[in-house]
Amino acid sequence: MKLHRVGIVGSGSFGTAIANVLARGALKKAAFDDTVKVWIFDESVDVDGNAVMLSEYIKEKKENVKYLPNVELPENLLFIKDLKKVADTSDILIFVVPHQFIERIVQQLRNMSLKRKIACSLMKGTLFSEETSELVLISNYIERELGWSCSVAMGANIATEMHRSVCEMTIGSKEDGDVLKRLFDTPQIKTTVVKDKASVEMYGALKNIVAIGYGMAYGLNLSINTQVSIMRWGMLEMMRFVRIIDASADFGTILESCGVADLMVSCITGRNAKCGERMARENLTIEEIEKDMGGQKLQGTLCVYEVMMYLRKKNMEDDFPVFRTIYNICYGKAKCNEILSVFNE
Repeated sequence: MKLHRVGIVGSGSFGTAIANVLARGALKKAAFDDTVKVWIFDESVDVDGNAVMLSEYIKEKKENVKYLPNVELPENLLFIKDLKKVADTSDILIFVVPHQFIERIVQQLRNMSLKRKIACSLMKGTLFSEETSELVLISNYIERELGWSCSVAMGANIATEMHRSVCEMTIGSKEDGDVLKRLFDTPQIKTTVVKDKASVEMYGALKNIVAIGYGMAYGLNLSINTQVSIMRWGMLEMMRFVRIIDASADFGTILESCGVADLMVSCITGRNAKCGERMARENLTIEEIEKDMGGQKLQGTLCVYEVMMYLRKKNMEDDFPVFRTIYNICYGKAKCNEILSVFNE
């Protein structure tokens, strides 16, 4: 008998990519229901000069033409506009939306009087509270507001590549690691489980900041030596920052897929690195780049803002020159060529 019903909150590029893999995997697993449901925030998209609703296009063509084009989606993957319907009919709920929207979505779920779920966040960001000056992990926010245990899963996995070959993910979980490993382990995804949830989640967020700086160095035609040095210095700041958030964090977690591997992939080919490159080469603003990306949001630019607000409140921003410099460039306080100033610290 099938036990676990899987629902995914978010239908962007990564949400669709992970849903595609999990839906195909569910057909071969006795412990999971065959049908995987995805909550979609419906929108009008242009297809060959015609305006169509994205949910209807996906239903008819089995393709998320806006966020994951040219990838065929399976019949057992359903995109549903009603968030309550997805939540009500799921035992495992996976969160994968741009992190600036999570508070609104969680409050909607909180008002639905739902039964307890196994939750897992694939979201790469944090929440900064202006009132308390604290940085809150998204998984902790979900746990606090909904009363569910919330694990995290991060790793070196670019959305457009996931269906093609093997990638890795690190699951950070103190309670539900076994069932989540059974869910995520597929021919396309190989997982490891660690209890150091804070490191897994924070590395997934912070690597986007470093990738922007790496992209700037690439866009400025700086040497590969310099580009890799920025990556390494940024990685060291990632490790130091995690210890501020959780003093018990294990430095060894950086060697998992959620750490150095995800950082490398993001620097080499991620959208945040491409943002940094375009800022340097074309002198574009963040808003202009996001518009060119068809509305997809850059997580690194928002994350660096939240991280710097947190460090500023603690008078620690000068202890993180890579983060500080990338923040100053992203928010118009410095030019891209000032990325080299980190080496003067």
